[in-house]
Amino acid sequence: MKKFSKLLAMSLATALVFGMTVSAAPSSTTSDGDIAVSVEGAAPEGAVIVAKESSVAPSKADANKVIASENSDYELTNVAWSGDVHFEDANGSTVATNGTIVAYFNENGDIPGVVAGKYYVVLHWNGSKWEAVSGVQQGPVLYGVFSSLSPVAIVEVDKKADDDDDDDNDNTTEAAPASAAAATGVAASPKTGETAPVAVLFAVASLGAAVACSRKARYNK
Repeated sequence: MKKFSKLLAMSLATALVFGMTVSAAPSSTTSDGDIAVSVEGAAPEGAVIVAKESSVAPSKADANKVIASENSDYELTNVAWSGDVHFEDANGSTVATNGTIVAYFNENGDIPGVVAGKYYVVLHWNGSKWEAVSGVQQGPVLYGVFSSLSPVAIVEVDKKADDDDDDDNDNTTEAAPASAAAATGVAASPKTGETAPVAVLFAVASLGAAVACSRKARYNK
């Protein structure tokens, strides 16, 4: 019995340590700026994402050119929000992403220009031109897939006048994905403080192994 108790304690301790190790991985971070943004993917560890409104936005011609490259049935209605989006470390210095991230906007309903029932495209200034980092999607929660940040614009779009008759057959819009994996195949890290499911499974397996060993020991006696 003592051997079984010792084995059980060791198994549970191992599972606990494993679970703590997994749950300490870099997690989604929340914005420290004018609007809240959550991210999944290659977020820099220990950094926060800052999203502050600015006047930097695409012209109507530039926006429509990018929108047409994603879906030629839509055109710009207005710029719902534009701003500077970047990561900052504890010292307030800007830090780069570690790869591809998915950023979710308006989860708290803090962008007045983004509402349910209307359509949007998320744009990004890549240093030389505006590019789409999402397809046409319906509000209120929107997402963009980024490999770098900087100026971001969320533009409201609508069907072109000559395409209004096709609304009932429109299957070209997309909803915000449930996770980064759904959008890009980038696996999201477990959130800090949460016990990862794999750790729970490991604990169950360890307990099962301990019980089996105990039964075998008693049988051999």
